[in-house]
Parts: sequence; C-alpha cells; structure tokens
Amino acid sequence: MAHANGIEICYDTFGDSSSPALLLEAGMGNQMIEWDAALCSALAARGFWVIRYDHRDVGKSSKVTQLTQPAAGPAASRTPYSFLDMVHDATGLLDWLGVDQAHVVGISMGGCLVQLMAIHHRDRLRTITLMQTFAKGADLPGPGLGGFPVKMPESTEKEAFLQEFVAWEQFISGARYRRDTAFLRAQGEALHARGLTIEGRVGHAAAMAVTPDWYAQLPGITTPTLVIHGDADPLVPVELGLATAKAIPCCELLVIEGWGHGFPAQSLWPQLIEAIATHASPNARRAAAP
Repeated sequence: MAHANGIEICYDTFGDSSSPALLLEAGMGNQMIEWDAALCSALAARGFWVIRYDHRDVGKSSKVTQLTQPAAGPAASRTPYSFLDMVHDATGLLDWLGVDQAHVVGISMGGCLVQLMAIHHRDRLRTITLMQTFAKGADLPGPGLGGFPVKMPESTEKEAFLQEFVAWEQFISGARYRRDTAFLRAQGEALHARGLTIEGRVGHAAAMAVTPDWYAQLPGITTPTLVIHGDADPLVPVELGLATAKAIPCCELLVIEGWGHGFPAQSLWPQLIEAIATHASPNARRAAAP
C-alpha cells in the first residue's frame, strides 16, 4: 500500500526496479488484477519495471465515494472528485515509488487519465500509450452503453456476478478476440475474492462528468504517443480513437481489425507487447508533428 494524494493506493510491481518504469492505468471500475499478471510479467521481460494499481474506489485502494440509493439507482452523495484528482493519485504513486518519469499505458478510462497526465504533468512521462480510449470534447460523442444484449455486471453474489462478468466481457471484446470462458471465470473469482464494490463505477462516472473537456488541449501534448484501438469496439467507437490520434502531434496509430473493448485476449498479447515495447524504445522513430 502507498499513501499518496491523501488516500491509500494498492499496487504491485513486476520486474527490476532499476529498469524504466511502465505504469498501467485500468478502466472505469476495473481492478488492477485485470491487467493479467502473465501480461505484466511479459512486459517486464521486455525490460520494464511494470506497475499496476487499484484506482481510488476500487479493489483494495481507499473508498472515497459515499453513495445514496435514489429510485434511479445509486449515485454519489457528495461533490465528486474529478479525473484530475485521479491523475494526482497516479503521480503521487510515482512519487511514493521514487519514479521521476514513466512510460504510461492506459486502457479505456485509464487512457483519459493518461491524456490528462500528458497535458498537466508532461515532465513525469517518457511515452504514453492510449488503448480503446477517447477525449472529452463538446463536439464529440461520448462512449455508448445503450442497446446491448447483455448488461454490465451488477451482482455481488458470486455465481450471479461470474455469469454477468463472463457474458459482458465476451460481448464487448468482439467475436474475433473473445476471451476464454474458463480464463474469465478464474479472473472473476479473483475479483470477487478481493471485494466487489459499486463505488468505483459510480465514482469514476461522476469524475468523468465533472471533468472539463480536454479535447482542445490535445494539440499541446508533446509526449510521444501511441494510440491503439479496435475497429469493432462497441463502447468507444474507433472514430473516437482516430479523432484522438489525429489531434495529438507526434502520434502513431495502430488499429486492430476485429478487436472490441476490454482487456486484451491472450492471442493479442504478443502484438500489443511488441507495439508498446517498440514505442517505448529510446531508438523508436517518432511520427513528425504536422
């Protein structure tokens, strides 16, 4: 546990602490273990000190959101924190670990946090990788959650949660890179054992709602950037990833055919590890700014 930004943050690491740090930012309501340990170890084997952590309100990190139970469902009962507060959690964790600069990879909501790190804390970054993410802007649509044949997991009873978790993860991933049922059930059991809360999803959604738009600030990002998106993403359409990549100077783009949303299937790991490691290499060729 790290004490950072006034809260307790649960984290773990893989690899040699003398290697360049690679910080992994999870998505909305996700626990750090959804960055699979084997994937983290494989990244560490490429020469990184890999750090994963639980965002505030999820897993074993501090729960800061107080909930009410109105008829429409649970909601935050106080002024919510913003994505910038969560960015300060991340930089506070780096401070705790003695890391001056890190490569940072963010998936979904985690990619939003990484963009804001690049806007407000560029001195802490070596490179950034944005996966399945978007930038909030007045003229851009947000992620879509409506009209799906399955629902996001809501149950806390173990078997009901496992069924919802497997169905949801297999749906959003897309048919081409659908993760194995046994793999997902094992991960779901680990998530359940660590403790399920709804504060994360509610608190993180409220944080996004109160965070000012930042799309117009993307052209000011100077950190070398890699955008990775699947063209079958049902939550964050690939057009949002393309718009983000287009707005950031010195940005490279990797579109993966048939990939949906969510943490990657094992069949995608080699391609993603190679892309991240190549991008983070000191000798990487950078796209020229327009």
